[in-house]
Amino acid sequence: IEPPNGEQSFDTDYDAKSIRLDVYTKDSDSAYDLEMQAVDTLELPKRARYYQGLMDVDSLKKGDTFSRLKDNYVIFICLDDIFGRSLPVYSFKNTCEEEPALSLNDRTFKIFFNAQKYDKMPGEELRNFFTYLNNGKAASDFEKKIEQHISEARHNTEWRRKYMTWEQEVNLKYEQGIQQGTKKAKLETAVNLYRKGVSKEIILECTGLEEKQFDDVIAGISKQ
Repeated sequence: IEPPNGEQSFDTDYDAKSIRLDVYTKDSDSAYDLEMQAVDTLELPKRARYYQGLMDVDSLKKGDTFSRLKDNYVIFICLDDIFGRSLPVYSFKNTCEEEPALSLNDRTFKIFFNAQKYDKMPGEELRNFFTYLNNGKAASDFEKKIEQHISEARHNTEWRRKYMTWEQEVNLKYEQGIQQGTKKAKLETAVNLYRKGVSKEIILECTGLEEKQFDDVIAGISKQ
């Protein structure tokens, strides 16, 4: 496997959304992106989709056939259970809806670890790592090595600057997640009230939604 690149950037076009992967590495057959996610921003599945697309662009050179695309793994280490099913690991690949046993075999994989279930992780190494992630107590040589790197990084001025920037990004994403969650709850409340026959004026007053937001969501319901 190639030495991992921290904070790998991808810019495909001047007006396309650029990304910065936490840890990116490849071997002869596969490409891996590893993301550490402190809060659920309510967009991780689509982020994973976008990341995989740009990783595929990085895998092919001009003139290459599609068969040369690498296996593509996007892995999120989440401190929250973003799917709410209490599983330690959520693994996704594309399958046929009509025949679930039939895999598309496009060799793309999305994996979300739920750090809250550290004691249920499959395999001792994963259990040890996620236990360390939760309580900060290093047990194996691997965790002790991580702890040593953290100690060295804390005394590095450049790392502290990057960490402050990262912390600001996390806070911003957390606030965005709260705002998106609040908006979603208001829209769900508006729909429920509308279906019970409550007037538009009362719904707007109760939820604080703008009239256009209400009209858009009701128009969406009418088309279903």
